[in-house]
Amino acid sequence: MAKKIDVTRNYYRARVLSPNVCAKPSFRIKTLSKRKGIKATVCCPKGKFKRGRCKVGTVLQSVLYDKGKFTKAQAERHAKKTF
Repeated sequence: MAKKIDVTRNYYRARVLSPNVCAKPSFRIKTLSKRKGIKATVCCPKGKFKRGRCKVGTVLQSVLYDKGKFTKAQAERHAKKTF
């Protein structure tokens, strides 16, 4: 479940999982909805990323909400309801 919303230059970020539990080279950003302006940061758990591949599948680390399409309050509501 997302705890709080971080504000970046272009996005509101709802963290679902601490980045400390992920292997550093495994982070990827995936578009969930281009029309709605929602992206996801996924990663591979530490110790499971070998030779450029995740051996157990990636997990959701955070959700990014486009600041041009969401207010901070809307991003918080969506994150609480969805994640």
